[in-house]
Amino acid sequence: MAIAGAILVVLLLLNGLKPLSQSAISLQTNESGKSATVAQSQAHSLAVPISFRRSERKEPPQAPTQNWRQQLAALHGIGKLFGLKGEELMKQLQDYAEGLDGENLPAAVQELQELQTQNPTETGRDLQLRLLQKWGQADIRSAAEWTTQMPAGLERQEAIATMAGKWAEKNFAEAGAWAGRLSDKTEKQGALESVADAAIYRNPLDALKLARTLDASPVRDDIIARAAGIWASKAPDEAVSWAKQIPNGSLREQAISRIAVNWAATDPVAAGNLAANSLQAGPMQDAAVAAVVQRWSQTDAPGVTTWVNQFPEGKLRQNATAMLEHLLKNGRPVALRGAGVHP
Repeated sequence: MAIAGAILVVLLLLNGLKPLSQSAISLQTNESGKSATVAQSQAHSLAVPISFRRSERKEPPQAPTQNWRQQLAALHGIGKLFGLKGEELMKQLQDYAEGLDGENLPAAVQELQELQTQNPTETGRDLQLRLLQKWGQADIRSAAEWTTQMPAGLERQEAIATMAGKWAEKNFAEAGAWAGRLSDKTEKQGALESVADAAIYRNPLDALKLARTLDASPVRDDIIARAAGIWASKAPDEAVSWAKQIPNGSLREQAISRIAVNWAATDPVAAGNLAANSLQAGPMQDAAVAAVVQRWSQTDAPGVTTWVNQFPEGKLRQNATAMLEHLLKNGRPVALRGAGVHP
């Protein structure tokens, strides 16, 4: 009996001090099986590649159906692009352009051109540029060459300039060479301006070199001024020296203003002296000084205050003082109306 009692105690200890009935044992087995099944299921779920989980993917734009020609004609026929549903319509145009198969792009561009020739519409013009840009992503040379076959006019000029700029983003030299061979003077000027504009942030010296060969125009002058400003971010002394030698007074003012605005980010004292001493009184100088005050006040409020107080009485001092007081009070800039240049 003693032995039997001892065996019973040991069995109870092995089973958690609580005897299990046959039904309990069965339930425990089932639960264990379920746990194992759940664990296996979770492990299997974790092993599934994320790319197969549709809920975690962003669905691409819906591609045009087999009747892409009908959709093209319908979008062209809408006519007006702007209005109460302007944003929604522009999204439809973009979705169509993105969803169209690459092999159908040349045909779609050609058919849309025929529709535009018969009945020019705003939606047709917008969609044509979108399709051309997508075509250019795959084959920029073919897309650019196609634009030269369009009927002469503003739409052709715009398309050629757009393709030239897109080409320059991929290969500046090739784009410049292609644009330089255009026979129409207006188209050539616009294309080369787009090529130069595309190089401003990548290589401002290339942009300046090309822009200086072009006929004077507001677009060309803006390219030169902006490129000079970007150049000043890396080599301000060289940019200032170059800009001061520009023979055209108006263009010189624009370039120096841009340089002062960009230079203010790294050396507001030098930029301020440039703006105050090298620019004529007027909107350009007001805007450049305002940019300097904005940047300088962030690091040395007493210093910029002393600098502004040294200005002679007049509009420049009034504007600079108003800007400084606003910044010191509110901590954010206020735009000067009519200044023409912004930081």
